[in-house]
Amino acid sequence: MKKAVFVDYLLFTVLIIIYLSLVEYLLHRFAMHYFESPWKEWHIIHHAAIKKDFTIDRTVKDYDKLDEQENLCLESHSAVIIIVFLILFNFAYPYAFKREFSYVITGLISASIFTYGFLTWNSIHPYMHGECGKERCYGIDYKTTDYIVKNVPFFDFLVRNHKAHHKYKGDEKGNYNITLPIFDFVMNTYNQL
Repeated sequence: MKKAVFVDYLLFTVLIIIYLSLVEYLLHRFAMHYFESPWKEWHIIHHAAIKKDFTIDRTVKDYDKLDEQENLCLESHSAVIIIVFLILFNFAYPYAFKREFSYVITGLISASIFTYGFLTWNSIHPYMHGECGKERCYGIDYKTTDYIVKNVPFFDFLVRNHKAHHKYKGDEKGNYNITLPIFDFVMNTYNQL
């Protein structure tokens, strides 16, 4: 196998972002909205509890079924699934492209992108529901998240994107990507707020 060069690692980075966008899309759309599962049950309770201003009404039916993170955080079982997909991608990628990659470099790239997604989900999602990601999840505190959302257009887009996910119902439901908004555009499930 040929040794990987900078362009190969750049392509790896782009493809892993696309791949994780697909994983996020599939988990959110199907595990949380389509197939019968505990994830779907918890997620439906979460949706039922969201008021028009996107804050949480903890008095809705079955709200007590949610764990202490209240379906606001990327929880450990979801994180483990994403990490497994990342590991699979890291092992399959070199064979698909017939290149000898450094697993240290691809691991660091993967870990960086996972950390971005984990921190973004655990900060932005609680924030848009009026909660502090640092207090609820392993996220960033409310004040810092507020500053980032108000000063970085991409993060403002992520908040508006997820608010649209809560706003649209039934066949119009979309905006399943929370941190890597690629596949809602690919699958034509993006709704503007």
